[in-house]
Amino acid sequence: MILIEPGLDIVVVDDNAADLLITEIVLKRSHLTNPVALLDSGEGAVAYLGPMAARGGPPPALVMIDVNMYGMTGFDVLRFIRRQEAFQELPVVAILTSSDAESDKQSSMELGANAFLAKKSGVAAFVEMINANFKNRE
Repeated sequence: MILIEPGLDIVVVDDNAADLLITEIVLKRSHLTNPVALLDSGEGAVAYLGPMAARGGPPPALVMIDVNMYGMTGFDVLRFIRRQEAFQELPVVAILTSSDAESDKQSSMELGANAFLAKKSGVAAFVEMINANFKNRE
């Protein structure tokens, strides 16, 4: 179970607009109470997270990354996050991928992901997975 800070953003990074919408719906139906920031590219994630890391403010509560994005991949975003001193403790989950390839799991964990979870088909199964793996810190 990954505990996340309430009130801070959950950042979702996925280059598929439909997957972003589904993930937003799933997070709203889960027991998590955090606001959600939706970013449609790895470059967008760096543009959003970079200034946050530079000013040393509170990091997001959680970052969920699609590993298989065009351009800047989820692995690239994960490398960027882990290079930021302010984000060393930030929970990052490579969750938004249809891949369950062992090599993707291994690469994600080696780069500092806290977990790797394959996408679930169906909103109810996805909500169940989120509720089973994440909880707001009390």
